[in-house]
Amino acid sequence: MQRARCYLLGERAVVLELEPPVSLVSQQRIWGLCQRLQQNEQIAEVIPGMNNLTLLLRDPQLKALDAIERLQRWWEESEVLLAEPR
Repeated sequence: MQRARCYLLGERAVVLELEPPVSLVSQQRIWGLCQRLQQNEQIAEVIPGMNNLTLLLRDPQLKALDAIERLQRWWEESEVLLAEPR
C-alpha cells in the first residue's frame, strides 16, 4: 500500500495525498473511497484527483483536526473500485 499523508488545506478542506508513483490500483482505491465518503453527512464535497483526494467539510471549526485522523484511517480501510468500461 502506498504511503499517504493527510493535511488541512485552509479552514474547510482536508487532503489525502499519496506518495509517487501513480498506480492504477491506488487510483481505484481513491475512487472507492470517494464513493464511500459521498454518503458521509459531515462532508460537503469529495473531490478525487490523481493520487489525491480532497474533502470539503460541512463544519470545519469542530471537525477539521479529527478529519485528518479519520481520513487516514478510511484510506487504510479503503478498497478498490473497478470503473465500468465506457
